[in-house]
Amino acid sequence: MRQRKDIVKPPVNPCFFKGEIQRWQFLGTATYVRGKYLFRFRVEFEDGSIVQKEKGGFCTKKECLDAKEVAISQMSNHQFVFFEVKVREFYDYWLYYYMIDQKQISYNTFFSYRNIIDKYIIPAYGNKKLMSLRRETLTELLVNMPSPSLYKLAASVIGSSYKCAKQMNLVHVNVGEKAIRQSRKILAQRAAGTPPIDCKRPVIDSFQIQKLLIECKMSEPDFFLPLSITLSTGCRVSELRALKFSSVDFRTGTLSITEQLGRPLITDGIAENQAYKQVLKPKTYHSIRKILLPQFVLDEIILAKKRRKTKVRGDLRTCDDGYIWAQENGDPHGRGDYKKPFARLKTKLGLDPNLHWHDLRHSFATVMTENNINPKELSQAMGHYESDFTQNVYVDSNQIINNGFQAYYRFLDDIVPKTEIVSDLNLDWLIEDVCGPFMNALRTGTK
Repeated sequence: MRQRKDIVKPPVNPCFFKGEIQRWQFLGTATYVRGKYLFRFRVEFEDGSIVQKEKGGFCTKKECLDAKEVAISQMSNHQFVFFEVKVREFYDYWLYYYMIDQKQISYNTFFSYRNIIDKYIIPAYGNKKLMSLRRETLTELLVNMPSPSLYKLAASVIGSSYKCAKQMNLVHVNVGEKAIRQSRKILAQRAAGTPPIDCKRPVIDSFQIQKLLIECKMSEPDFFLPLSITLSTGCRVSELRALKFSSVDFRTGTLSITEQLGRPLITDGIAENQAYKQVLKPKTYHSIRKILLPQFVLDEIILAKKRRKTKVRGDLRTCDDGYIWAQENGDPHGRGDYKKPFARLKTKLGLDPNLHWHDLRHSFATVMTENNINPKELSQAMGHYESDFTQNVYVDSNQIINNGFQAYYRFLDDIVPKTEIVSDLNLDWLIEDVCGPFMNALRTGTK
C-alpha cells in the first residue's frame, strides 16, 4: 500500500492575513535623516491592526515629496504595496493557505504545484523579494523548464500565484502574466516552425475512436463501459469514478455530473484505504452539468445495472445508488484502474504511446468541434466557464478528422470477413448503436 503523504502547513508571516488597507495617515512632511530624506505614515488594515512605516533613501526633498504623492495615489486606488515579502514566504502562504483553504485544490494538484515550487522556484529565487522579480526573470525560468508538461505546470503556478499577489497588493504589476506570454513567443521561435511547448496533447480522430470502441468491446469487455462514457461525454476520470446509476435519467437519456471522487487534502480520521473514495465537490461551479448520452451507452448502463441486480438478488431499485464503474465488491474503481486495459488497447491499435486517458477528453472536444458543435454547448458539456478556454486548451485545430459514415463503413467492411469474433458480437448492434447514435451525438451536441 502506498504511504500516505501528510500535509503539514508551515507557519507564515502574519501580514498575509491582515487584509486590505482601510485607512491611512501620513505623519508630517519630508524628514532629513543621515543625509537622506524620508516620509512616515501609518495604516489600518482590514483586521483592525495599525502598522507604522517609513520610506526613505531619497537624495532630495523634492524626490521624497514626489514619492509621497505617488504613495497617496496608490493607496487611494488600492494599489499600494505595504509588505515587501520574500518569494519563499509568499509561496508558503499561496500554496498552503490560499490554494488549500480558499481554492480547495485537489490532492494531486497540490503535489504537482509543490514540486514546481520546491524544485524550480525556491532554489533560484526563494530569498529574493517578490517585488524584485521581473518579467525577464520569470520568462527565463519558464523557457528553461525541462519538459512540456513541467512547463505547463510552471505556467499554471506562475499565472495563478501572481494573480493572487496582485489582488493582495504584494506586487505593483502582474509580471507573471506577461512572462507567460513572452515565454510562449520565445518557445515558438525556438521551435522554428513546429508547435510551441504548450501545444495540444495527442488526440485521436473519430475513425480511431470507432476502432477503439470496437476493439475494446471485443478484447476488453469489462472496460467498455467506462471507455464509452468517457469518449461520448468527455468527463474527467474523477467524475467518471463518482457516477452512479441514479446519475442517469433514462427517460431523457441524460447524465448528471454533480460530484467527483478523490482524495481530500486533509485526511484526518479517514482510513487510508478509504481516502481515495471520498466524495468531493466538483472542480468548479460549472462542472455541475447534464450531458446527453448516445443510446449505446445507455444500453450498456442498463446492462450493468441488470448485472448488479442479479448479484445483489434484489429489486432493481436497490442498485440506484450503486457506482456505474464498480469493482466486484461494489466499491468505485481507483484513478489508475484504467491504465492496464488502456495500455493494451493502445498497443493493439498502434495508437500513440504518449496518449493519456485525459487526452480522450481533448479528443472528445476536438471531434465535437470538427462536427460543427456550438462552442458554447461544448464548453458546457466540458464543464468550462468560457468557450474560448475550451477552444484554446482542449481543441486541436490541426487535427485531421474523418467526418461522416463512409470511412467507418469501409473499416467495418474490411474487418468483418477476417475477424470471426466480430460476427459473434451482433454486427447490427455495432452499426446501429456505436456508429449511429455516437456520431449523431457528435453532430448534434449536448443538452
